[in-house]
Amino acid sequence: MLGHKNLLTCMNKNTNTGLHLPILGKGRKSLWSYVSLVFSLFYLLPLFLTESQSQLKMLGAFLVYILFLGSYLIAINSEQKYRTYWILLLTLISILAVPFNIGGLSLFGYSFFVMAYYWPFKKSLSAALALTLMMIIIPLALEIKFWQFVIPVIISSIALYSFGVMEQRETLHNIALKQSHDSIKKLSAIAERERIGRDLHDIAGHALSGISLKAQLASKLMSKNQIDKAQHEVDQLALLSQSLLSEIRKAVTHIKELSLQDEIEKIEKTLIENTITLNKEIDELSIKSLTPAIESAISLVLKEAMTNVLRHSNANMVDIKLCSEQRAEHWAKHKCIVVYIKDNGNISNQHNIHKSNGVAGMQERIELIGGKFAIDFEQGCSICIEVPLS
Repeated sequence: MLGHKNLLTCMNKNTNTGLHLPILGKGRKSLWSYVSLVFSLFYLLPLFLTESQSQLKMLGAFLVYILFLGSYLIAINSEQKYRTYWILLLTLISILAVPFNIGGLSLFGYSFFVMAYYWPFKKSLSAALALTLMMIIIPLALEIKFWQFVIPVIISSIALYSFGVMEQRETLHNIALKQSHDSIKKLSAIAERERIGRDLHDIAGHALSGISLKAQLASKLMSKNQIDKAQHEVDQLALLSQSLLSEIRKAVTHIKELSLQDEIEKIEKTLIENTITLNKEIDELSIKSLTPAIESAISLVLKEAMTNVLRHSNANMVDIKLCSEQRAEHWAKHKCIVVYIKDNGNISNQHNIHKSNGVAGMQERIELIGGKFAIDFEQGCSICIEVPLS
């Protein structure tokens, strides 16, 4: 826990040196970033509530709104190098919108949110205070008496700033957790390699020393023409080598076993890289109840299923669900681990895929551990796996 807290402290310090936060317009955060544009329609409200608006002013207001939309979309999708310029441009357009339409004040909230998310806290707070003051001064300077609209907009902008700050902190926290998890995995891998090295040294070192001595003794006995004794030593040499081979096989058995949790993380990263959305529902307690053999088999099936999605399907969404369920069979109930894998792709040659070595291999792996495997190509590809835990 101490290491994790130190990591969070370092990451919060790194916000002052430009930590690479996930882009608002991409990934999981994109939905809110785009849907929130619905609230920008409040910008148009005063145009229709205020009487005697000139056509020129109406045209200017609509042109400014189009410029706002463009700058906002670029700001939430921009890379870190140019992000500050686009945020400043977004803010400038919001300021220029007010003389055309008091509703321009509603656009300030977008600058508040984007700044709060991307910028370090002190920098964004200073900018937010300056903009809040500006939202009060501009209506006074323009002698706009529409405070029943101005005050709620200022309050909502401050709320959006707070939301942006919380979103940044949550994101930093998640990044810190992931880095901490990755560090633990690396340390675990190093420790595992050292353990394997020690085990192999302890097992092989002693046995190989014995084999070497037996071989030397057999050679000396043969040189002295003591064939029977030499034959005995050679027989002992064969037994020693067989015993060593068996011990080494036992030592490396765990190396071949795959971690299901690690495999799911790799799959998620691969799918994201290929712009495929992964919806996962994983019961971690069910994973812990699996034997190494079952965990390895399911991991390999997941790996093969994702390979098929990438090679043969044009899917943009994959669902993975893993849970434990009760199954009734032969008048008795037993607990099963159930895995559902579904994509929304469209495979043109289903017959060949169904009979391919990959699908046959998946089915064979599951049947070897006493499970059931089913695949269906209706509305994409669906795979269902059931493996009894008893």
